[in-house]
Amino acid sequence: QMNPHFIFNCLNSIQRFIMDNDKDNAMEYLAKFATLIRQSLNASNEKKISLDQEILMLQNYLDMEKLRFKDKFEYQLFIDKAIIPEEISIPPLLVQPYVENSIIHGMRSLDKGGLIEIQFKSINPQQIQVNIKDNGKPLTASSNQSIVDHKSLGMSITSKRLAHNNQLRDDSILIVPKYSEEGTEVVITISI
Repeated sequence: QMNPHFIFNCLNSIQRFIMDNDKDNAMEYLAKFATLIRQSLNASNEKKISLDQEILMLQNYLDMEKLRFKDKFEYQLFIDKAIIPEEISIPPLLVQPYVENSIIHGMRSLDKGGLIEIQFKSINPQQIQVNIKDNGKPLTASSNQSIVDHKSLGMSITSKRLAHNNQLRDDSILIVPKYSEEGTEVVITISI
């Protein structure tokens, strides 16, 4: 499911573009939003979708957020040559919540120069790994412990929900957050 706050923010962004008489951005954003809604609805009916579909949704989502945040950040997608995205199936909307965390929490203190890197790697024929890394201000245990706890708990809940909903083994999806001075990284290991 799409985050209701994200939908609300999208509609506010469209409204802002209209109020600013920025017809081109309003139309571009609305087209991307409509596409993302259609992609999400189609994906939500499936237990698994192809990795290329997940990547297309992710790119569309990131393009919308870049437009909404006025290019506060850039993103880069890397796909291991050993991965054929059309031949791999994963649970839908698996990566997006963690990319959303990078945008909302990682980019919050930056005015510009934000970078989110998403890498899809083949670990072995049965597993792939997704690394989501941002260069946002790192969370510290003393000043932001509740955010760290909330994000860690959210990642655990997401992992368990995906495993339950998709009738996967408990270890089919492993999600590990890493916090450092360079930013935040989330590593998702998926058994395929």
